[in-house]
Amino acid sequence: MTVLNLTWLAIMTVVFVIWCGFTFRTLWRLTRVSMERLDPTGKGFFHWVLHSLIAFGEFLSSEQYRPERVKLLLITALLFAIIVARPMLLVAIM
Repeated sequence: MTVLNLTWLAIMTVVFVIWCGFTFRTLWRLTRVSMERLDPTGKGFFHWVLHSLIAFGEFLSSEQYRPERVKLLLITALLFAIIVARPMLLVAIM
C-alpha cells in the first residue's frame, strides 16, 4: 500500500469511529428516554416499543434534539463524502 492509501484509510477509520460513537450514543440516549417513560406505566414489551417509537419521533422533530440531529447529519454526510471521494481520488491520481 502506498502512503496515500494508508493516510486515506486512517482518515476513513477516524471518521467511521466518530460516526459510530455518536450514533450509538444517540441510540443509547433515546433508549434510556423510552425506558424512563416505561417505568411509570409498568407495562410490557409492546408499550416499550410504543415509547421507543415516540422517543425516536421526538428525536426527529423536537427542537430539543436539533443540535444532535444536525451533528449526526453532518457526520453522516462526511462519511458518505469520504467513501465516494476515495475512488475519485484514485482515478485522478492514476
